[in-house]
Amino acid sequence: DILVVLMDTSGETIAEYSYGGYDKSEAIWSAINSNDTIYITGFYYDLALDGNTEALLWSFSPTGDSLSLHTYGHPDYDFIGNKIIRAQNGDFLIAGFARDGFDEDRLLMRIAPNGELLWYEIYEGVDMAGGTTDYFRSLIELEDGNILCAGIYSLLGDYEANLVKLSSTGEVIWDELYGNIGTETFEEISLRNDTLFAAGTTSSNITSGKFDAWVMALDTAGN
Repeated sequence: DILVVLMDTSGETIAEYSYGGYDKSEAIWSAINSNDTIYITGFYYDLALDGNTEALLWSFSPTGDSLSLHTYGHPDYDFIGNKIIRAQNGDFLIAGFARDGFDEDRLLMRIAPNGELLWYEIYEGVDMAGGTTDYFRSLIELEDGNILCAGIYSLLGDYEANLVKLSSTGEVIWDELYGNIGTETFEEISLRNDTLFAAGTTSSNITSGKFDAWVMALDTAGN
């Protein structure tokens, strides 16, 4: 079930609300507060439907009342939303991944303020035996309307941190990898004073089970 907890500025719980039901699975991966409405994304699975997992856009009032629920899927994929932001024109942008069997591919969706799916794009990687893990974990919109998405990309059995610049319609402008051979991820990006900060985890030896936090400072051209 989805759990929504409302707290005051001191961290004291004001109210808790639970949403879901038998034969359903839901989870929140990201939430924003816009115009006194809480919007969340994550995934939604209902056994009574077609059996696929769908990305969700769920809105709540400040008192925890459910206002609207929209789900987005595909008959051949599971859609998972990892991060939601509000675009300058009021649209919602949701980044995550589309899963097809053992393969996970990067996913970006643009959704109108009324919840209508305007478009989605799946950015496929290189197919590998045993499957791939390619996903967007975070995103920002630039002043010119272009979008930067950050995450992870599978390459030759290893994983590298991935940063992709996209147009406002989802077309790839450039696609860059960062890190050394091993496992690097970008989990979050933030823009401050024309400097892009990308942060995640890194491990030079995946079998060691040890990971370090890392952060990179870049410009918006990916340098």
